[in-house]
Amino acid sequence: MVFGILSSIAIPQFKPATNKAKQKEASLIVSSMIKAAKSNYALVAGLPGDMGQLSKFARFQKCISNNVETEGSSVCKSATPVPVEKNDVLFYSPSGNYKIEMRRVATVDDVQIYQVKANPNGGTFATDGSAVVGCYNPLNGISLVKEYSSKASEKGTKSYITCGDYSRTEPIPNPPIPNPPIPEPPDPRIPEPPIPEPPEPPIPDPLPKTESVESVTQPRTNTNVSTSISPPGINLSDQETKVDPAPKEGPLPSTNKRIKNRNQVIDPERASNERGSDQPTRLDPIPEPEAEPAPVPPWIK
Repeated sequence: MVFGILSSIAIPQFKPATNKAKQKEASLIVSSMIKAAKSNYALVAGLPGDMGQLSKFARFQKCISNNVETEGSSVCKSATPVPVEKNDVLFYSPSGNYKIEMRRVATVDDVQIYQVKANPNGGTFATDGSAVVGCYNPLNGISLVKEYSSKASEKGTKSYITCGDYSRTEPIPNPPIPNPPIPEPPDPRIPEPPIPEPPEPPIPDPLPKTESVESVTQPRTNTNVSTSISPPGINLSDQETKVDPAPKEGPLPSTNKRIKNRNQVIDPERASNERGSDQPTRLDPIPEPEAEPAPVPPWIK
């Protein structure tokens, strides 16, 4: 009876401890692969696509026994582990308890990440064991290694995980916009007209054009001013001088002009004929008209 009580207490505690011990193998493999992927990215600026690129930084072994995918550890106990091959992307752990898978995938943001998962394998352990998963995102530098617990909800096969919310391999739907932005109205201002460029100044002719004689010749002008010789005792300050404009065309006008005065009229041609061309012209006084007597006012009479 005592042994039955002890066994009922110890057996439930023994299974989680056994599961945790087996999980350590998977945790060591996954963490080593993540570290090797980081080293490969630092060396060649790229993520590994197979186990051949990871083998440069760490040694990995696998179980190649028959029926290892179904029997698990029961067929790998007596088998000798062998190194993984260069083109391997899936292999079984040396104990046969875990199935290791890796991949390099691009996200919806065109970011490449490296993912690894180790799920329990073989017999009842495939459903009672706890998985280990990991990932590495070189863009933000995040690397994760997650060990699932022995709870009933976390036992069994698990999928890949992502490093960061924006690195999901599935497209993220855009959330609805509660208040869509209102486009701004166009500018009502009238654009200013372009300023025209000033015209280029004309280039002068190196050789000036010769003008004709007719265009250079100007019409002859003649201003004929008739003056008279004032005899002694006669004041000619009140005389008016008549200036005849020069004709535009034709011969010069005659110099015979008549000078008008209040008191006299001089005819140079008549005076020259009477006295000779060498004698001065005589000025004949013109008698002034007699003034009429002023009327006598009626009151004087």
